[in-house]
Amino acid sequence: MTTILLVDSYKALPEKYSVACALHHLLRQEPMPLLAIDADSGTPTYHEIYGDARLILLNHQDQQQPIPETLLHKAVASNLLINLPPQIQRSLYGLELESQILNFAHDRGIAVKRLWVSTGEADSLAAFVAVSELYGPAMKHMLVRLNARSEAWKSLPNDLPVQKIGSEPPLPVIDLPYLPPSQKQTIYAQRMTFADALTYQPFGIVGLAIIQRFLNAYQLVLGEADIHQPDRAESAST
Repeated sequence: MTTILLVDSYKALPEKYSVACALHHLLRQEPMPLLAIDADSGTPTYHEIYGDARLILLNHQDQQQPIPETLLHKAVASNLLINLPPQIQRSLYGLELESQILNFAHDRGIAVKRLWVSTGEADSLAAFVAVSELYGPAMKHMLVRLNARSEAWKSLPNDLPVQKIGSEPPLPVIDLPYLPPSQKQTIYAQRMTFADALTYQPFGIVGLAIIQRFLNAYQLVLGEADIHQPDRAESAST
């Protein structure tokens, strides 16, 4: 079974760009086909770093583009990574798009999973719970807590509807680090892929090791998402 993995958030987060780039890098290291779509025109832009990610805009009403059926059909034999624009910037078309993806995937036995990136804002967590309840078992939802030790995560009000997180059925929670500022600024400024960053000698031995540990942490996402290489039979049938 192949997987359609949606990278999502409530508000615009530069950190979501790092999540999409890290997952793209790791999935490209795996012996499995990968398609990638960048639907977020915010900055920094994921598709400008990874040129094999196709840009399909969903942010603005006058620029929205449907995902071509031919591209979705390729997801039968390839995993598909979609970097969505923040929910707060999406119109009704965003819901229509998700329905299109779900219906297509359900008819063909493709798993659809949403990775919700948050830095601890109350409205972000409330939106995560709401969207997970909206789709129920039709889509697996996973919460990525960035910088989980920060005060933002410790000061959440008690009346938030976040008690469902970690309850039954559980909504997986994955704690992931930020890129350290010294490495992040260079990577962003020079528009580096992570493959480039891992060989950028000015980072030094310690800096390169930090980037490798950062990427190793993101392997947790692939494990939780349970992404598998497509069956040979599936690939042969397309």
